[in-house]
Amino acid sequence: MAVDELSVALENANAPARLVLDSLEAFYPPLETTQPMVKRNAALHGMQKSCIMFMEALAALLARIDPGADHLPNLKIKQQAKVIADEWKPKLASAGVVAANGNSLEAYAFLQLLSTFRIASEFDEELCKLVLVVAHRRQAPELCCSLGLTHKKPGVIESLINCGKQTEAVRFIHAFQLAESFPPVHLLKTYLKDFRRNSQGKGGNTDGATGQGNVNAQELPTLKAIIRCVEEYKLEADYPLNPLRKRVAQLILANISNQNGECGFCGVAPPGPTVGRPAPLVFAERIPYTRMQERYPHGGPNPYNYQVPAQSGYGQPGTDQRACYYPQDDRLLPGLIMQLVPITAVTWIMEGSYMNNRKCTSHTCKS
Repeated sequence: MAVDELSVALENANAPARLVLDSLEAFYPPLETTQPMVKRNAALHGMQKSCIMFMEALAALLARIDPGADHLPNLKIKQQAKVIADEWKPKLASAGVVAANGNSLEAYAFLQLLSTFRIASEFDEELCKLVLVVAHRRQAPELCCSLGLTHKKPGVIESLINCGKQTEAVRFIHAFQLAESFPPVHLLKTYLKDFRRNSQGKGGNTDGATGQGNVNAQELPTLKAIIRCVEEYKLEADYPLNPLRKRVAQLILANISNQNGECGFCGVAPPGPTVGRPAPLVFAERIPYTRMQERYPHGGPNPYNYQVPAQSGYGQPGTDQRACYYPQDDRLLPGLIMQLVPITAVTWIMEGSYMNNRKCTSHTCKS
């Protein structure tokens, strides 16, 4: 369900703000559970995303019902929301969300809680740091405005640039209409130039193809992010993308060639043994099975002489005479049956034969 549809559904609820607050209890569930760690993390991640969607839907509902009003939600709801925020705040610090690789989902949920229930003024000192953590999200500029950080917009953009998040900075520049103070095209070109210069220095300190492969692996997502940013904000007139697209195609081809053990730029396999290809199959000489005589004494080499009739002029498929064994002496037949047929089947056959003979005898006597 989309946020807009959920917002319409909340409008029909008796107390939508209370309903959303009650749902936030599942954001940090108790640790007492018997589920494996992988399933528990997946379930928790889905529950947290659902809580965020509920808060976004409530924020859209409040803006649609009474835009610009501060009396909704009421004071009691705000106090309860502040209690939840006070419980979440230490968990953000323990999870390390302020770090560059922190859990942005929890940080975004915390900021959305402050924005939806309009209690951001009581947590002003940590807001800018948390905005940097969630800057890669599309809702980040709008969330920054709803938190009352309008006067800190230039500082947020400068912090993003200093952290190496130029594409996120362009998103904020476009949302806040600060292109004159921070030219986005110059910012992206400088970012790519600095990245390539730093990558050349790193590539020289590593070994051959491995170092170049690492550099290519870092350059490819950077180029894709720049291309996506230029296309989204219609900057292609000042920043042509054909050279970047050609470079992306070259890096993709080099990556595929490296996986196949070839040079990414000439398509020739390097000298030396080929890695990853299986060796040719070697078929050993077939060894005959020699334990047949131990289990079936009469199934060994044929001691009898067979009189094979002369074959006709038409070619007949050759057969193995040992496949079918017919003894000439009838006295060997019971012993052979006892060895080849299970004892239960032989008993059943003998009993059935005895009963048939008995019936026939009785019938003859009666007649």
